[in-house]
Amino acid sequence: YDNRQEASLTYNWNLSIEREVIPEWLVRAAYVGSASNYGRTTKQLNPAQYMPGSSLGTDARRLFAPDLGGIDYYTEDRRSHYHSGQLSLTKRLSRGFTLLGSYTFSKSMDDFASFVTPWYFPDGNRMHVGPSDFDHKHRLVFSWVWNVPNAATSNGFARQVLHGWQWSGSTQYQTGSPITIRSGRDNSQTGLGQDRAILTGASLDPAAGSEKRVWFNPAAFAVNPVGTFGTLGRNTIYGPHLFSFDLGIFKTFRLTERAGLQFRTEFFNAFNQVNFANPNNNATGGGFGTITS
Repeated sequence: YDNRQEASLTYNWNLSIEREVIPEWLVRAAYVGSASNYGRTTKQLNPAQYMPGSSLGTDARRLFAPDLGGIDYYTEDRRSHYHSGQLSLTKRLSRGFTLLGSYTFSKSMDDFASFVTPWYFPDGNRMHVGPSDFDHKHRLVFSWVWNVPNAATSNGFARQVLHGWQWSGSTQYQTGSPITIRSGRDNSQTGLGQDRAILTGASLDPAAGSEKRVWFNPAAFAVNPVGTFGTLGRNTIYGPHLFSFDLGIFKTFRLTERAGLQFRTEFFNAFNQVNFANPNNNATGGGFGTITS
């Protein structure tokens, strides 16, 4: 462990403007950013070396072989930065209704990825820089609560049945998360196991007639040649979006002036929207480019 590194450090900044455009309706626009320095990562201090034509195993080709095997080296030299434009709309509770909506357009970049090239390679860090694993370019969220107006009636039973209802809901949409296409083979023969695929020049779009769960054309990628690390960058394509709508219905029965009983029912993903995980990103794995969950 290298204790000479700096302590992890994060900066946050924002600039926002708020204005009530009409009574009870508030609009907010903001720029929000952050940056982190000296993030912790693990490096392999004793990687194997590619030796053309050699039949030696991984441990026999390590820098300090045969005296030492793999050495995990912890250091703090990673960086990240995040920039976003954020819009929000708020309707304060009045006449039994309140609404909160927000939209974020953002980009998060870092170099926290597992190492593809050995630590001593000049400019080797360029293959680790890319969108953060949690990067979502667009995100939209709406939530609301509606106290259903009481029906005008003097009947006590009718008041118990019709009064005290409340509806609420929330909707969220976000674009997909990024995907790194790996070759699935240690053709670099470094023992790091993070080799990337290469592009073939074929279209990324699935072939005509492909199943809907085929997210990209597998023929657009190929395994990296022996002795190379591949050429694809980190998190170069994005997976499926997410959409969900949740709904809640509540009813309060007033027992006394100070006590009540509430009935609650909630529906998560009320319309049974199917949301898919990212496809298989291993160029030599079964179902490459296909969504399986």
